[in-house]
Amino acid sequence: MKNLISTSRRFTAKLFISIFLLLFMFPTITVKGGVLITDAESGEPLPRASIFDNKGLFIGISTDNGEVPENIPADSYPLSIRYIGYDQASVDSPDAGTVSLTESSYELPEIVVNNVDHNLLHIIAYVRVFSSGVNSTDTLNYFTERIVDFMIPLDKKAKYKGWKNSRVLAERAYQHKKRNNKYEQIDTLIYIENRKSNGTSYNLAEKFIIPEALLAGDTSQVVIDGKYWPKDTWNVIGDSYFLLRDNLADSKDHKKSPAILKMLGMTADMTKYDEFYKFTPDSKGSIRADRIAQAAYMFDIIMRGKLIKWASGQGDPITMSSYGELFVIDREYLTADQAKELKKDPPVIDAATFKAPDHVPAIPEKTQLLKEAVIKAHPSAH
Repeated sequence: MKNLISTSRRFTAKLFISIFLLLFMFPTITVKGGVLITDAESGEPLPRASIFDNKGLFIGISTDNGEVPENIPADSYPLSIRYIGYDQASVDSPDAGTVSLTESSYELPEIVVNNVDHNLLHIIAYVRVFSSGVNSTDTLNYFTERIVDFMIPLDKKAKYKGWKNSRVLAERAYQHKKRNNKYEQIDTLIYIENRKSNGTSYNLAEKFIIPEALLAGDTSQVVIDGKYWPKDTWNVIGDSYFLLRDNLADSKDHKKSPAILKMLGMTADMTKYDEFYKFTPDSKGSIRADRIAQAAYMFDIIMRGKLIKWASGQGDPITMSSYGELFVIDREYLTADQAKELKKDPPVIDAATFKAPDHVPAIPEKTQLLKEAVIKAHPSAH
């Protein structure tokens, strides 16, 4: 594959880089005001809610206190606010005040354990990813839908390790790529189905430890500072547990730059890598993967170097970002033999016909328009 921006070789090269790392543009116009994101029932602030502009682009998150940043561009409104486990809400202006989100009703599918030999958990989930990016002349708006599965061992006695990174069973991707400079103008809509390179994968841990103070009911929030490990913020809202994990908390200046990429003539400064989880109630001191109802992640990356210059045809850095959501749609316990067989013979899912689960919040209007435009440009798209 070659370049995302120019034609032929350079056009698909940047596409490969963008699929692998994804893109984002930081806002620059400052708007003063105040918007607070809260839980509709308790009135408690919702930390780090995801923010999309009126073009459907993911542009940031609320603060740990639920406040929408003041540096949102004026022309980005109305905003769409998303938070895992909640219905989407809209913010019409930077002076909207308090915006309350209502927790979405959702019950995990039933799961049955036959005996102690069924100690591997098979999870099938619907995943969607919003990504975007920019340099001085190029932009990418990218939306992906996937059906993925995981095989997670739930105790040390399991005779098969399974896989904690998501395996893609079916995929649809919709892209809008644009370039505008004095040499060339490109405006392209692309549809991709079941590509071999699956981009960023989810990784599900098999167990999460609930802080004792939450279990005892002494508080509704516990923050575990990250020094030499991620920073975890636990919240109890209603009957559910929420975990926000800041994976860069132990990094210098909250930035991580993989050294191996320098060998390829590229630096990639990751400045944000957060994970979110919503768990259904559990009375024990730990939560296993079978209690995960929803999950989300987001990251920001700034890429520069010789490889980027070759791919883009210019020396400008590329700012990249991605926001992804995961919704569990099926789960079952299996034996090691059953898990191995499923690895060899994965479920057959038609990329053309799979749908988002009924309980999943609608995508932003502009993202829906992107899908419709791509489908119109590619009659075989779905």
